[in-house]
Amino acid sequence: MKNTVIIGERYQKYLAKPLADLSVDVLWMCDNPYIDHRLAGHVDLSAIRLGKNIVASKHIERNPIYVKKLAYMGYEVYPMQTAQGKVYPDDAGLCACIIGKYLIHNLSCTDSAVLEAFKGEKIHVNQGYSKCSCCVVDDGALITADEGIERTMLGRDIEILKINHGGITLGGF
Repeated sequence: MKNTVIIGERYQKYLAKPLADLSVDVLWMCDNPYIDHRLAGHVDLSAIRLGKNIVASKHIERNPIYVKKLAYMGYEVYPMQTAQGKVYPDDAGLCACIIGKYLIHNLSCTDSAVLEAFKGEKIHVNQGYSKCSCCVVDDGALITADEGIERTMLGRDIEILKINHGGITLGGF
């Protein structure tokens, strides 16, 4: 069985061939019109996978092509409960980092559909862009430059590699 990922279609020209070479199927997502145009192609602001459930923003949840492909792959798509907006925290409701049995996020902005669907431990941090701030290596290892996430996760059964700030840039910011 091939691995499948959802990636913003604006990255297709850079990633289509390398991912095909790795036998990765891609569901290319169109830009999210409800959030800032500079972030509109970032899937972590538009969908979150919770096992075989996906909570998705309006533009995915209402797109029959995405829903049909995801259903074919065995996923059930649920609509997010909060309307998205162009500024933080209105764009961050789905941007929780999930690693193993933990959901790490600023729980005051986590969409209620995510909170209801996630069955593990929910951990509050001040970072609303938790998924953007972390690289999940596997169910037990995480890379982050966010000191608050690192501090909060210390002592749990997660290995954390803390990297220095500044190595990752986000165009337009």
